Amino acid sequence: MTDRESLRKRAEQAIAAYPDTMEGMGAPEPINVLDILRLYLTNALRNHQRSKPISPGNKRFMHSFGAEGVPCKDLLEFLEFVYNEVREDLFANMEVALADELGYWCVAPA
Repeated sequence: MTDRESLRKRAEQAIAAYPDTMEGMGAPEPINVLDILRLYLTNALRNHQRSKPISPGNKRFMHSFGAEGVPCKDLLEFLEFVYNEVREDLFANMEVALADELGYWCVAPA
């Protein structure tokens, strides 16, 4: 989480995977990544029932944890975040596009 080279590589992979979303983003600073993680954990712990799911395509999330969180999957799961798949068939009749979101990260139910 604090190794600058790993942070740079994760950011480059996210930028390559999502060039439009990540345009202009450089490598994150370690303190910023830890602060983002603190924010996600604090939000989940304060009110687990109202904790919002984290889109793997979220710019701040990808900047800190890599494309869709995959490079930090082990850490996120250790911290009891789970990745939930969104079934596209549930949204077939909606006029809202889901973009590329096929799932989301959230804190595992207690």
